[in-house]
Amino acid sequence: MRKYFLIIMSIASVFFVNAQNESNKPEMSWETLSQHEVPDWFKDAKFGIYAHLGVYCVPAHENEWYPRYMYTKDHPVQKYHEETYGPISEFSYHDFIPQFKLEKFNAKEWADLYKRSGAKFAGPVAEHHDGFSMWDSKVNRWNAKDMGPQRDVVGELVKAIRKNDMKVITSFHHGFNLEGYYPTMEGMATADPKYGDLYGKFENMEDGYNRWFQKLKEVIDNYQPDQIWFDWGLRAIPMEYRQKFASYYYSKEKEWNKKVIITRKLDQLPDGVGVLDFEGGSARDVTPFIWQTDQSTGGHIWSWRDGIKIRSPRSVLHELISVVSKNGVMLLNVCPKADGTISDDQKEMLYHMGDWLKINGDAIYSSRPWRVSGEGPSMYGNRGYYMDYSTAPQKNSINIRYTKKGNTVYAICLDWPEKGLTFDKIQVKGKTDKSKITLLGYGEVPFHVDNESLTIEALSIKKEDFEVKDAYVFKIEDFNLEADPFSKLEVITLNARNATPTGQIVVRPKNEKIKDERDYLYQWANPSDKVYWLVNVKEAGEYQVRAEIATRFKAARMILSNGEDQLKMVTEPRDKYGESVLKDYGIIRFNKTGLYQMELKIEDLNDFPGVQALKEIELAPVK
Repeated sequence: MRKYFLIIMSIASVFFVNAQNESNKPEMSWETLSQHEVPDWFKDAKFGIYAHLGVYCVPAHENEWYPRYMYTKDHPVQKYHEETYGPISEFSYHDFIPQFKLEKFNAKEWADLYKRSGAKFAGPVAEHHDGFSMWDSKVNRWNAKDMGPQRDVVGELVKAIRKNDMKVITSFHHGFNLEGYYPTMEGMATADPKYGDLYGKFENMEDGYNRWFQKLKEVIDNYQPDQIWFDWGLRAIPMEYRQKFASYYYSKEKEWNKKVIITRKLDQLPDGVGVLDFEGGSARDVTPFIWQTDQSTGGHIWSWRDGIKIRSPRSVLHELISVVSKNGVMLLNVCPKADGTISDDQKEMLYHMGDWLKINGDAIYSSRPWRVSGEGPSMYGNRGYYMDYSTAPQKNSINIRYTKKGNTVYAICLDWPEKGLTFDKIQVKGKTDKSKITLLGYGEVPFHVDNESLTIEALSIKKEDFEVKDAYVFKIEDFNLEADPFSKLEVITLNARNATPTGQIVVRPKNEKIKDERDYLYQWANPSDKVYWLVNVKEAGEYQVRAEIATRFKAARMILSNGEDQLKMVTEPRDKYGESVLKDYGIIRFNKTGLYQMELKIEDLNDFPGVQALKEIELAPVK
């Protein structure tokens, strides 16, 4: 008997030690976490879908922030709520839960729609700011399995999505619940301790932070998501809890035998710990790191509401193409109704995306960015973080975005190039007998190369006869291609705005009434005057110099120097006063990186015709 007792005690001690070791398992350091590699599946996927489905869909008014606004003094939503549902003291946010029934929700239909759209990963909003969990939770009593629809929404979707051979994302917004998402109103539910676990009110905030982690742990353990996406609320969570989460999630890779990824906003996790996400925005141009943007079918509205305006399929498709060209991944939000259905106009959008990707997906999936992201009049945004396209002057009137696979370059035209086009940003350094250009969905098209310039000739098919709509992919194969050096990110620009002129040289501000006008330097009549610029060189080596200068009747002989090297420049004169000429002048070398003072002076002091306008000098690295 004693023998069996000792064996039982020995086994029990092993279980105890193992459990103790698990609970005391050391966390990964931030340094280790920051070295986590982004999975190839995520780099290749390019397009994913999630959906804002929660209790906030029941009032279907304003947006997904209804829960906050109804408790915000004098907010229009508060007035609407009281007029529609009665005093807030008698009808609180949690009183919407019994009306949240999802009577028409079908996880398989959702997953099939996502699959047809061409998305490679998908999933639910697991918990929004409101504190209501959409899974079968033992941590949070306010959950969809025990209340409202009485269904494990997350579990049903995860199962259906995986049956369609797609990766699974679960998004978490619940950090903001602890940051004061719900304003505290005395006499209302948000000030009542018995509802504190829903409204984010804890006497001991450590309890709130621990619940934040335990919710994540529960979803990780039960559903094994391939991606966990975080909204802004991480800033409310102490760093040790963020580290605890990241360590726990990334440690599961070995156990699950698969790679996972975290996505985050701004600096709410250290660089490298997860992929950076731009909400409703984009990197300005190609980045060396992969990033993600979350966009919504409802524009800046993320949940269903009465009267919501759904974006056009064309705009969403163009967004995806532009994002991928800059080394991004697009996560598209769908806005379902409280009954669990997705509106027909959103379905049509997703069908359109899927139809386009079925023909042109070769230019998107598993692609990588080319040396430049694109060209055309709608290249860059004015507002930086959020997408807002300008009409900056471009030579090519057709908007083009580039991607690549190996040596194959895809030129994705956002406009129909019926008359053909010449690429401004592509330089042909060589071609073979196998060189060809194919319009995906159609076939090979005629082209010619002239002095390194690549031109697609007029198309024989009309736009209305082509089955592909809204964006047109040219597959460029078996060429030796380089990007126009002046389209690269490392180009150094010397212009009037960053110049320090001497003597009589002055800066003339641009005339807003004149199209394509810019600031420029003028009144350079004294040959002893000079212009200086301070530049930061990020890449040593040779730089090609291109300048736009106006001289009249006679050429001006000038010298551009950086203290280590100099380039002699002879302008090309015109008869018309102020008519500038864009010209390549040669090579100047920078031996190291760092700050340089650039100087432009006159070489021939005795025979100087004067400079009517110096509009810009560009220095492009030659590789």
